[in-house]
Amino acid sequence: MLVKSILIICLLLFFVGVLMFAGQSVFGLGPEEQQPPSKQMRTLKFSIFQNPAVLVNGNSTTTPFDVFIGEQSPIIKDAYIEIKGVAQEATSQITADIRSTSAAVCDEAFATSRGKTFNIDSTGQSNHFQILYAGNGTSTVSSLVYCLGQIIQSPGTYSFELKTGVSGADVSALQARMVITYQFTPPSAGNYPATGELISMVFDTSIEGAAYNSLMFKGTKPVGTKVRFQFSTSNNSGGPWSYLGGATCNSSDWYDVSDADSPVEITCAPANHNNQRYFRYKIQLCSASDCSSGGSNTPSVTDAVVSWSP
Repeated sequence: MLVKSILIICLLLFFVGVLMFAGQSVFGLGPEEQQPPSKQMRTLKFSIFQNPAVLVNGNSTTTPFDVFIGEQSPIIKDAYIEIKGVAQEATSQITADIRSTSAAVCDEAFATSRGKTFNIDSTGQSNHFQILYAGNGTSTVSSLVYCLGQIIQSPGTYSFELKTGVSGADVSALQARMVITYQFTPPSAGNYPATGELISMVFDTSIEGAAYNSLMFKGTKPVGTKVRFQFSTSNNSGGPWSYLGGATCNSSDWYDVSDADSPVEITCAPANHNNQRYFRYKIQLCSASDCSSGGSNTPSVTDAVVSWSP
């Protein structure tokens, strides 16, 4: 049987009360960077989407995504969205726009004042492009920093939509990730929150006959902490999504992972997930093994691996 393991390149770091997700990586300031103990800085990077299909000239895609901030008193210092792809042999334009779906700020319907158009010259050959979208740039209030700063002012999960459009040429391998740098107030030493959670982006197996085998993480799991998963699938990239786990295959149960590099079988797959094209996962990091009380240590996840068979 041919088995495919998707290495989902991400970094989940549950550190002084923050759970962070990255499409490539997340970096905190190193020990050589001295900061006042009352304030610290962190940069968070995470994937919004990866589109294996070609986005045809004249079309657009709208992707919902969440941002989770775990620290107290966050202040947004910098924010942008990195968009990559391959434009076909013609001069083309890429448009980007963002709106909030969970706050009464920056929530106007598309097109918003934050929308921006980028010109890509692919005349005569395909062009691998990378653009950095930070808002419209015509005023402070149309910037991504201003928008996120008005919304993200306390710990929590914040929901957004990114609309990306193309004109003039088809675009393939389109992908996007957000980068946020923010200042925060750290908790007292050893006072970790009980849990932190993250829901992944949508992944496309490109087939409708996938059989899902196992979940695994790479990272660290100190004694007395816990890492656990829930899994969800759909034949529609927009869901609906029901996150299931454990022996009961319901939304209150989880797949407990014994340690890093130790796969856990997706036992709910035959009855609930197989033969569905798209998947997402939810990861919960617990600072104590009961996942209800705050502990004095924290697990970390640097990669998540989903194994599936066509």
